Amino acid sequence: MVIFKSPFKPVQIANEPFGDFILANLWKHAVENPEKKAIISAEDESISVTYSDLYVQSLSVASFLHQRHFGHGDIACLVLPNCYQWVPIFLGCSLQGGAVSGASVVFTDCKLLCF
Repeated sequence: MVIFKSPFKPVQIANEPFGDFILANLWKHAVENPEKKAIISAEDESISVTYSDLYVQSLSVASFLHQRHFGHGDIACLVLPNCYQWVPIFLGCSLQGGAVSGASVVFTDCKLLCF
């Protein structure tokens, strides 16, 4: 076995959970530019979400999951088309310590059970 050493400096390991880091940055952007768009639909540019909306939606999903005892070690399977709603659900799961597994909307019930 050959061990390769990178010529680059080591990457700093995060000291805080991913969800908390992203949420803090969403809040920062929301305060600095309340109407700035975080996500714009590629199919219809009139559909967009601001950083403020994304922040609130992520907390709403986290609260919903908390009430249902979703937490560390749990996995949510998202069966969604390519849409912006994926982002706040992913962040809400991350805030609760859970993970997300995406699945295609064209999968059959049988295929989804294989997950």
